[in-house]
Amino acid sequence: MPDAVFNLRVPAGADYRSLAVDVVARYFDLIGGAESERQALAAAFGRALDELVGATGTPGTIEVSCVGGKAGGELQLRCGGRSAVVRYENPRPQAAR
Repeated sequence: MPDAVFNLRVPAGADYRSLAVDVVARYFDLIGGAESERQALAAAFGRALDELVGATGTPGTIEVSCVGGKAGGELQLRCGGRSAVVRYENPRPQAAR
């Protein structure tokens, strides 16, 4: 099994959920993702967070584990006994400009 790239725990409040989305987007920037890919991943991750927190109905702590591999990875989310996974492909190398 691939190793965790990073782990993050944040309160389930809306401000902290947006912080988690920012961290995921910044990680994708660091691994060379294009802007359109970064935006798509951030949007999918944000939706998954909102659905997960909305489904629990109570504030709590969100746990995020980013697990990477050669071809891609996944963002594993947990909150209030529920879980979700957002998968992503590693970005293709960008052409030099």
